[in-house]
Amino acid sequence: MQRYIDAHCHLQKFSNLTDVIQRAKGLGICGFVCNSTSSADWNKVIELGKSYSNIYPCIGIHPWCVDKTSYGDILRMHELLKSDSRIMVGEIGLDKLHPDMKTQEDIFIKQLILAAEFNRSVHIHCVGAWDRLLHILKGLREKVPHLMVLHGFAGSVEISRSLLREYNVFFSFSPVINNWKSRLNVIKEMPLDRVLVESDDANPDVILEVVKKISEVLGLSVAQVADAIYDNSQRFLKDGQAA
Repeated sequence: MQRYIDAHCHLQKFSNLTDVIQRAKGLGICGFVCNSTSSADWNKVIELGKSYSNIYPCIGIHPWCVDKTSYGDILRMHELLKSDSRIMVGEIGLDKLHPDMKTQEDIFIKQLILAAEFNRSVHIHCVGAWDRLLHILKGLREKVPHLMVLHGFAGSVEISRSLLREYNVFFSFSPVINNWKSRLNVIKEMPLDRVLVESDDANPDVILEVVKKISEVLGLSVAQVADAIYDNSQRFLKDGQAA
């Protein structure tokens, strides 16, 4: 059986989590990177990480939730990251389809700096704001996190190449790739050793279909692609958490 790791999910939303994990296990899915969206679900995500050794917790403030964020949340994130080396940072980012980009950028930058300070990976949501993302990363210089995952990547080939030239990045793909020919074209041009797969808001078992689609696009067997992406996932997890 092939092995898989779901590189970006939100398991905290499932009321039948035991059933979800058991079904996933039966399909070879042996790890889950569980992202929060606001300070309201940090405790739940952290507790899942303590209850299940194969759930890797991430705490962050999603760009859709910045209006509910206070300076106290940033201080609390600092203390939580300091207290547990398994916790990564996510889901954070920028979204031009939602209001108050100035606040989004301010909260995003603060979280990037915390990730860099504690040597954790970040899991980034970016919609329509690639110019601002690249500008912010360039401005941070030595405070850029050592590893970044571009979740549900929807950027161009040029954007992916620019990020690969400058930073240690992985690109994660969800079932949405089936709806966007442009994303399939990006995958064709991307180094396979930088590709991850994710379920995002769906059931984790959908990542098997994502692997299948990527294998079709690349003209490789499902086994080849699954093995490569599993190796990428292992590498990303090892590098994404503090030693």
